[in-house]
Amino acid sequence: MPTCPKYASSKTVKNGHIQNGKQRFLCHECGRQFVEKPAQKLISQATRDLIDRLLLERISMAGIARAVQVSEQWLQTYVNDKYAQVPRKVQVKPKKKGKLTIQSSNPAGAGEVSICGHSWTTKVTSSGSG
Repeated sequence: MPTCPKYASSKTVKNGHIQNGKQRFLCHECGRQFVEKPAQKLISQATRDLIDRLLLERISMAGIARAVQVSEQWLQTYVNDKYAQVPRKVQVKPKKKGKLTIQSSNPAGAGEVSICGHSWTTKVTSSGSG
């Protein structure tokens, strides 16, 4: 039997199989489950770029995980890491100060306008053309 990777204990027993069929072991001393010689599947940069593009398309996380053949757990961690890199500072540009212009929907152009409890009377002015 293999030794525990955490405490190097030899008190280990077989404990089923993982999804891909590899043997899982259990350490009796610390309770840790482990696989002998685990295979680390590295996600290529091309796949990460594809995931970034798919996220912009508003495709579900489960759909993206199936399409690019990564686990949903890995994808969620990847998205969380991406979100953590987004700057939190909001940049607001001040607007130009000027006169408030109210456009009337009344064809004649005259009438009373009320905004937030304040009322104004509008009147039609002649532009001299006609």
